[in-house]
Amino acid sequence: MIPRPPPLGLAAVLVAAGLIPAAAAEASEGENVLSASLGYAGYSLGDQDASASGVRLGVEYERGVTEGLWLRGQLGGGAYPFGDLTFTGDAGVGVTYAIDVLRYVPYVQGGVGALAVGGEGVDASVYPLIEVGAGLDVLRSRNFSYGIAARVEAFVEGTASVTAGARISYRWGFF
Repeated sequence: MIPRPPPLGLAAVLVAAGLIPAAAAEASEGENVLSASLGYAGYSLGDQDASASGVRLGVEYERGVTEGLWLRGQLGGGAYPFGDLTFTGDAGVGVTYAIDVLRYVPYVQGGVGALAVGGEGVDASVYPLIEVGAGLDVLRSRNFSYGIAARVEAFVEGTASVTAGARISYRWGFF
């Protein structure tokens, strides 16, 4: 059973598809963001006929290269205690596009990565993945934000991973 991604919202999908214009972002080139996230995680392994739901903790670093485009890297780990106890580790690199930077900052992400799975009832394996995500950050100050994010990672062999949860971020290096 492949986990179903949470709905991303029509506006985010249309912006990602380029069907409606996005406002110019006001992020600074060279700005840095370090985020921590905690939330739901699920995976399905097509080659092992295994799936699980649990919780994931992640860390993400982003660096602004233009006003709206960011390079990013992320690491995470998940625990799946329901049924057979399994664990995941994931890593990825990609880009983030901030649609607008006011107090509320919607964004879309894309990238590539890998998911490592092991534990009871599954063979230890590493799977390459393509990831797509979206989120909304709320800027509390120039240095601090919080928000929600969702990401779907999949590959043609039937492997999929879904994450959704809260994130907090520290920002520096602007202006």
